Amino acid sequence: MATQAVLKLGRARFGLCNVPPVLYKFFNNPDHAEAFLTRGSLRVGSLYDFRQVEAHDAARGDANEGRFDFVHRSAFPELITLDNASPPLRQWVEQTGTPIQSSGGSITAQGSHPDCFVFCVSATPTGGTAAYGSHGIRIADSTGFYSELTRHLAKRLRLLKEPHGFAAPCLYREREAVSRTLSACSEVPMAFIKPPEKASEREVRAVWFPASHPIEPFVTRCGDLRSFLSAL
Repeated sequence: MATQAVLKLGRARFGLCNVPPVLYKFFNNPDHAEAFLTRGSLRVGSLYDFRQVEAHDAARGDANEGRFDFVHRSAFPELITLDNASPPLRQWVEQTGTPIQSSGGSITAQGSHPDCFVFCVSATPTGGTAAYGSHGIRIADSTGFYSELTRHLAKRLRLLKEPHGFAAPCLYREREAVSRTLSACSEVPMAFIKPPEKASEREVRAVWFPASHPIEPFVTRCGDLRSFLSAL
């Protein structure tokens, strides 16, 4: 059963879905771990920045972050319009103003989640050490941690209204869905999908939605986070 909650933080709103009470953050650089622990300093990334694999190590960089292929297969011709299109195909029809005349076979639409701010942690004290670094910080109260961080970011950033963001465990699956009916291609949480071979990381991802684009990663300091942190 899914465990869901919406944190009401003054004017800010942040959703939690199946987030464990205790989380872990790993660093390659001991100075970054120390800054997080003692000052509440952290880097808030962006979904599109992690696509730049040349700027990140093999664990953090992923050229397909936030992307997902929707494949519709049919054995007969059909006209795909706004009335019967699945979400990814509907986006194409809306953008072009033209229905899709399928002659049968396969149609692939690549969905791409809008860029958003991202902060990643792990649900396990061991799964992230090899890939993300050996300097670990324990986050004792995930609800309190995300509450303080969201309050801080809502003051600094222009975020979309309700919800400003949410956190959930990543889903480890192939970034493709194949269906034979248009209705079967439903929305998927593209910002939370990672390849199956990374499942041991057990990543829990928080995202916040900006009111405008483009956005860039940044380093910020939130001293109120320190009460939730301890070194492993």
